[in-house]
Formats: sequence, structure tokens, C-alpha cells
Amino acid sequence: MKSNRWFFLINLMVVFGAISVLGQPNNKDAEIGLPKFTFIGITSPLPDRENIQVDLQISLSYNEVQFLRTDGAYQGEYEVGITFKDKDDTKIAGRIVKRVLKTENYDKTRDENVIDIITEPFNLPAKDLKVIIRVTDLDTRKTSYQDDSRDYSDYYSKSSVLGDVGIIKTESSTADSAGTHTVFWGNQLPEPLDTLHFQAYLLGEIGPYEVQYRLLKDETPVYYFSTKIESALPVDSLLQLKMATTNMSFGNYALELSVRDGSGTTVASRAKFRVHWQGVSGNVQNMTTAIQQLRYIASDKQLNKMLKAKSDKQRKLFMDFWHAKDPTPATTENELMDEYYRRVRFADEHFSGVREGWQTDMGAIYILFGPPDEIERRPFEIDSKPYEVWYYFEINQQFVFIDFTGFGEYRLSEPFNFQRNWEYHP
Repeated sequence: MKSNRWFFLINLMVVFGAISVLGQPNNKDAEIGLPKFTFIGITSPLPDRENIQVDLQISLSYNEVQFLRTDGAYQGEYEVGITFKDKDDTKIAGRIVKRVLKTENYDKTRDENVIDIITEPFNLPAKDLKVIIRVTDLDTRKTSYQDDSRDYSDYYSKSSVLGDVGIIKTESSTADSAGTHTVFWGNQLPEPLDTLHFQAYLLGEIGPYEVQYRLLKDETPVYYFSTKIESALPVDSLLQLKMATTNMSFGNYALELSVRDGSGTTVASRAKFRVHWQGVSGNVQNMTTAIQQLRYIASDKQLNKMLKAKSDKQRKLFMDFWHAKDPTPATTENELMDEYYRRVRFADEHFSGVREGWQTDMGAIYILFGPPDEIERRPFEIDSKPYEVWYYFEINQQFVFIDFTGFGEYRLSEPFNFQRNWEYHP
């Protein structure tokens, strides 16, 4: 860990929105039943300008671990293997960490919101690196892997270096109570925060240093602030910042931090994240749009009531709608909601054109019934317009789509009543 470093603390409490501004990893865990986990890596510069510090944070939900009842409690064990390699596939660092989880509450063992977090620091050469992370359940022996790569060869090419921006979740005590470590949010926040705390390491040779940061929502700047480190001396500093975010809402954000040193060199770092309300499908990007996308399974009365409601009430109505359809209401996951919006995303990715994919006839049928069992395509008929036939054998349905205009937007050949009691068709 870093020691004897100058910590430059900037506490900036500014009301979010008060200033008007003008103008991670490959997941090989595809098999059902393997322990799913997430990880982030926060990179920081070191004074020797030859090495870097990478703080790996690995998160695993309790419900991904097999628990056994032992001596009146429930115990689960898993192991994490971390390997760093260079571009020649030579191992340059590694570590194995074993975790033992204990609880007397059975419900906790099945709760995806109870998270175990491992934080491991590594000092590594600044070169082309690849990290491979293995997680093994020590009872079932099931194993999953993730990896990521990043080239640090030019990391110290400028007079100043700015490490990765980390959005701080908590300061947590270590297992042996010997100190604390910082726990960072990944790219998902479960709800809007009243205050956004973040930090990054700055290594600079020539001052003074102008520090600027801004918050963007859907790539539109919504907040901007700047300050200055007056020292003309070299710095090896932890910049810690915070902003009040009382107006933060559901959506996609980016936090950008930049520093301009005394030589005119500018370095920058960016962290992207999404405010994702707990209990809402991860495929939902915008609450208003998500409500509009319910038009195939909700009545006009339900839609109008949700769309006209204010933010908190709107979310409650949305959640109540899906709770009534939840096939497993005793769990935190709503499989029906997840599947519905997964299909919406697929429709947008594959059927968009003049209209968004979910608004097209093909998108609507896909959302309601899922992928067809068979597709008959007739794109080059001499005596008729191009058409497709989708067959759903299990429900004895077929749908004919015709490209009436010749521009690739296929419409249903016959009207279909979308207002129906939708059920999940896997």
C-alpha cells in the first residue's frame, strides 16, 4: 500500500445543478450455476514512474455461494485466484485468497443484495498487462473466470499522471481490524445518492495544478466545477472530492476529472456509471421509456396513471405493476420483468430503423413471444413484396411480416391485439 504520501483533501459541497453548464471485462461465465462475480480495478501512479498500483475489488453475492449448515449456523467457502500476465503471457504477479462466509440467517444465504467484497492491491510494472480472475466455490467446486487487458506502456509519457477515478462507496475495516480500505462502486449504483464521493491519485512534476471535474448525464454536462492546487512543487497526491447530488435521477452518467499542470499538460480520467434502482431490470435505461414500453401488456389507464405520476410515485406504480406479475414474489429478482426488458433490448438492437425496435411490429411480437421456433424468409419474391413468417409451434401461432415500402420495415400482414394478459414464453 502507499505510504508517506501527501494527501491533498478537497472537500467541495456544492448543490448539484446550481451551476448551469452550456454546451470493464470479458466474462466467460456462460454456464448456469457457476459463481457469478464482478470486479473493478483502480490504477494509480507511483513515484518511481516505472510501476503502478492496481487495487482490485472483487464482489460476490452470498446467493452465488453454496452454504452448508454447521454448528447451528450456515457456512460457505470460496476461493479467488488472481493472475497478472504480460503480453508474452508470462506471469508477473499472482495471489490466492480464501473466504469463509458465516451467518445464522438462512435468508441471507439466498439474498443477492448481501455482498462479500475482496480488495487486493498489486504493485506492477507499467506495461501491457492482462489480469485473469478465477472464483471457485469450495463446496461445489464450480469455477468461473473473467479477464481484462490494458496497456500501461505510455502511462508515464507526460509530466503529470492522473490515476483512475474511483467512486467511493464506503470506508471499511479490514478483517483483522488493522486498518481500513476504500470500497468503490462499480458501474452500477442501486439508487440515486445524496452525495457523490470520488478520488484519484495525481502525480505531477510542475505546479500549480488546475483541477476540473464535471458530471454528465447521457453525455450531456449537468455540473461543472474547478479548483486549484497553488503549489509549484511536484506532487504525489490523493485528490478526494465530493459533490451534493440531490437532483441525481435514474440514468447513465459519466464523471470526468482533469488536471492541467504548470507546463500546460492536461491529463484526464473518466468513470462511467448508471443509477440503477434496486429491483428494476438492469436493461431499463430510462423510467419514462420503460413505462411507455409496457404498452403491449398494460392498459391505457395503467400507462396514463404511471406517466402522469411524479418521480417517487411513478416508480412505486411501476414496481407495483411488476410485483403483481412476479412469478417468485418471495425473491428479490423479478424474472418476468428481467425477461421482458431483455427482449425490449434485443428488439432495439435488431429491429430499429425509422422507429425504435420495440415500437415495430417485429419488435412487439418478439417482446410478447420471444424468439420464434422457425423463420421463413422470402426477401426476393417476383410477384410479391418481401416477407417473413415467424412460427411458434408450442403456442400454435404464426405471424406474417411484409415489407410494404421496400425500406426494410416489416409490418404485420393482419392486425394483432397486443392488449392481452401476457405470460412468459421462454
